[in-house]
Parts: sequence; C-alpha cells; structure tokens
Amino acid sequence: MKFRLHLSCFLLFLFLPVILFSQDPFAEPSFDDDSVLSVPHITNQVNYALALQSYKKDPFAGVAFSMIYAGAGQFYLGDYTKGSLLFLGETLYHVFNYGIRLRFQTIYGDSAGFNTLSATDQILVVSSFFIYIGIKAFSMYDAFTIADALNRKIDKKLQSLTLSFDPEHISVSYGIGF
Repeated sequence: MKFRLHLSCFLLFLFLPVILFSQDPFAEPSFDDDSVLSVPHITNQVNYALALQSYKKDPFAGVAFSMIYAGAGQFYLGDYTKGSLLFLGETLYHVFNYGIRLRFQTIYGDSAGFNTLSATDQILVVSSFFIYIGIKAFSMYDAFTIADALNRKIDKKLQSLTLSFDPEHISVSYGIGF
C-alpha cells in the first residue's frame, strides 16, 4: 500500500511542472503592422510555424505513458482534467484492490487461490479486473485519439505555410488569400 501511495505521489509530482508551465499551442501571434509581406511578419510566421511544429505529440508515446499509469498519456498531451480523472480512477482501483486482498487474507488466509474463493468473491475479483482493463484501455485509446487530433489541428494550421531549410539558405513560402 505504501509503495503504491509513494508511486502515485511520485507520478503526480513528475507531471506537476507540465501542468503548471503549459502553453497554448494555438494562440495566434500578434502582428503590429498590417503588411502581409513585411520581414517582421514573415519572421513571426516562421517562428509561429516552428513553435507549432514543436507542439506535435507522438500518439504512441501517449499510449505508452497511459499503459504505465492511466492518465499519464493525457498529462503528456495536455488534457489535464481527463488525465487527473483517469489517474484518480486507477489510484482508487489500486486502493480498492488492496482492500480486497486484505479482506481475502483475513477470511481465507495467506494461501487462498481463486478456486478456494466463494462465488461472490470470485465475481468481485473478475469484475474488478475488468474495471481495471476498462480504465487502461480507455486511457490508451483516448491518448491516441487526442494526439492524433492535436497533430491534425497543427497540420491544418501549417498547411498555408511551407518552410524548407537548406544549409545555404532558408526559403519560406505561404499562401496569401485575396
């Protein structure tokens, strides 16, 4: 029990800086001059594109974090409310599971196997297992879909701006609507 509590606290403090210092990747840059082709405007567009590119997240990393602990993938992707709820859900599951184990030790002793449990206790074990699998599966699926949606939004914003870098020069092209 102490180990799980320490692990939960460790994971919470691990993701606390991410929560406190998060930035909005979709905030529009502010432009002071109205000229579309001015050098500051192009520089701001390049910086904006590079900043957006840095906000892209790997969907499989989100799934891997969620596999380790439910909600960790959501924290990685910036969905802190859902991540906190899933984190709390898995933590409560572990506390509940520890209580079940203590109950089984007092009733059946240390050498109790699944076949020696009563039918009600077997249903309790199986249902708690499926609840755990459901929390994990939803957390992993949600982390993947959030990352995919975030990357699609970023790609949509970057469609009008194309950057190409060569060692000798940098070329910038973007669509201008009239």
